[in-house]
Amino acid sequence: MSYLNNDGKYEKAYHYLFKKLVPSSGVAYNNLGEALRLVSKVYYRKNNDGDSYHDCIEDGIVPDFSENHYPFDKEYKSLGRELDTLLSSGKYDDALNLVLLHIMLSLSSTSNIYNPEMNRLVSIHSPAGKRALILLDLNSVFVNYCGKNEAWLPETLRKEGVKISKALSYGTKKELKCDTVTEFYKASTDEKNSVRVALSEDNAILSKKFSKIQSDHKKSVKEHEKKMREREKRYELIKKKQLRKKIKDLSTTKNFFHILKDMTPSKRVDFIKNLLKVDIDWRKNTLVKMLLITLVDYKERKITTKSQRENRVKVIDEIVKSLNEVGAHVSKTLSKYDDGEHMYSDVTYLDDTLETKLDELLIKILGSSEAVDKLYISCCRY
Repeated sequence: MSYLNNDGKYEKAYHYLFKKLVPSSGVAYNNLGEALRLVSKVYYRKNNDGDSYHDCIEDGIVPDFSENHYPFDKEYKSLGRELDTLLSSGKYDDALNLVLLHIMLSLSSTSNIYNPEMNRLVSIHSPAGKRALILLDLNSVFVNYCGKNEAWLPETLRKEGVKISKALSYGTKKELKCDTVTEFYKASTDEKNSVRVALSEDNAILSKKFSKIQSDHKKSVKEHEKKMREREKRYELIKKKQLRKKIKDLSTTKNFFHILKDMTPSKRVDFIKNLLKVDIDWRKNTLVKMLLITLVDYKERKITTKSQRENRVKVIDEIVKSLNEVGAHVSKTLSKYDDGEHMYSDVTYLDDTLETKLDELLIKILGSSEAVDKLYISCCRY
């Protein structure tokens, strides 16, 4: 029996349920419908293109069913793992059977079972219902829950009662106040253990169940679209915020280097200190920062001799000239940018020739390269 030959185990149910749960495009109306769509896709690729389940994963056609991705997450994790085992073993028809079984059981209830030959819900206790149980490979077991809410049971067991699976006489059931229920079990993929099937208490007719599935799907689509619109709004706000920051950063940077270009030796110490507080990326302008700090240091020095005064004037002139050169160099580059444009990360970097010149000036002023390194560590290391 194979769905490839149109005689699969649940052939009629397959075509009916696929039509009910899987639209002509996009994802299915619910999790199990999506599982059916994905397994059907793997089945088709295997039998029409020769691609294996793992080829489909590698090509991004389907997710790895064992990795807890939608739809094989939450309550369907175990289904994903079972399908992964079956498909990895080449049991493609069994995988399709398993998904169809889950769908039919999800539509069934404690009173009505899905009959795959009729594509209808039928009473479990009717001949058609008993036939459906056989077709779905379900074993029914009578279970007694005894002593519910009885004081003679320990409090921890009192709510559910004691579960007794063996057959009890009518007298014993009455004496122990037992509720007898029918539980259903299906074989697991390892064929060693059986798994209990939990049926819904929803006894609605099949058409209403499909209507609810589609209605829930429409709601989820609307919620998703709403979230996407909210996400787009947040993204637009972020873009506007980033644009404002770009405009501000560009304006601040342009203004800073314009000030350096036109700065004179007579500028007050407070003015220079404020320059060091300007919000620019100092990591790209460490030499500029070191020159400004050295300039502040020389302007604040207490002078006692004429030679010291002459040396201070000379050093300040040299530093200011270098800063003027830096300001002119960077301002020329920045003049190419309009407000709102993104500055490239290297815009305010200095060329090698200018960097070397500034470094040599600092060595000359501070007396050694070690002194320059010490200044770098104290003020510019990040």
